[in-house]
Amino acid sequence: MARGQFAYYRIQERAGRMRMLKDWPALKSHVEAWEASKGGSLPIGFILSMEGADPILSPADVPRWWEDGLRVVGPAHYGANAYAHGTGP
Repeated sequence: MARGQFAYYRIQERAGRMRMLKDWPALKSHVEAWEASKGGSLPIGFILSMEGADPILSPADVPRWWEDGLRVVGPAHYGANAYAHGTGP
């Protein structure tokens, strides 16, 4: 599922509707472009995050996720998973 969502974001990037912000220079340039646009049409800038870390199957997977653009991981989500009890009942 997570890789499917990731593929969706890549499709949106190729279509010019979204822009993944992987580092400070990318964030800074996106904000500057947004401020200079004066209401123009810009892609949505986003920082890729993951709620519930189940798609990260082992520590060895982390470098690939990082390379793909994942920058924030919240190990807990609503239900219990491999990394955390979760926030739900």
